[in-house]
Amino acid sequence: MTNSSVHSDVGLNLDLPIKQQLDDRSDIESNIIIESKTPPQTQVRRLIWKIAIATFLLMAIGSATRVMNAGLACPDWPLCYGTLFPGQQMNLQVFLEWFHRLDAALIGVTTIGLVGLTWWHRRVLPAW
Repeated sequence: MTNSSVHSDVGLNLDLPIKQQLDDRSDIESNIIIESKTPPQTQVRRLIWKIAIATFLLMAIGSATRVMNAGLACPDWPLCYGTLFPGQQMNLQVFLEWFHRLDAALIGVTTIGLVGLTWWHRRVLPAW
């Protein structure tokens, strides 16, 4: 049994200096990380789709809120009955109004995130 066969299971070759082998490994690992990174254009596209789906959901919840006369189910704004989650007063109307507000807030925050993401990657994204 040779020294190289003893250490073959850990991936070391005793014929080369260990420092060179470790440097080679870090190059391979960094290439793997770079290759697996999602391109900025794909990140932006996915975020836009998520915002579009959430906006469609917002319209559906808004329609249900209007049909159920739940538009004023939460008497104060931005809270609902003075809390973030009105558990004690929760019924279908309060839930619809509260969820509509929650979805709208998430869409707003995500849209601000989209602006930040596109600004961050402005050099690699296609120009309009």
